[in-house]
Amino acid sequence: MPTFIRPQAVSFAGEANAIAIDAFNDSEILTAVKNGSGNLELIAWRCAPPDTDVTRVSDSGSQAGSIGEVVLSVIGRTAITAVRNGSGNLFMILWDVPPGLGSITRTW
Repeated sequence: MPTFIRPQAVSFAGEANAIAIDAFNDSEILTAVKNGSGNLELIAWRCAPPDTDVTRVSDSGSQAGSIGEVVLSVIGRTAITAVRNGSGNLFMILWDVPPGLGSITRTW
């Protein structure tokens, strides 16, 4: 039986090289990416079940600098990114992501 694959959120994020993903729940998703400028950017997405549409809700903007690699973990409403910074060193950044995926704020 054939499977129909429909692209989701096409061209809503721009260029990305390193990508990490985690979820707050079954409808709120967070990605951490190395954007086209080489900087860390967090992007919040909503995909309310049973819908198949993915909607970009917010992002972190330019609150972080150049990175090489990134991993992401979500604990409660806090997102933790571990990155290889522009100098090649491990750097951990904590982010507050409120319910409803409002403004993403770098906290530490």
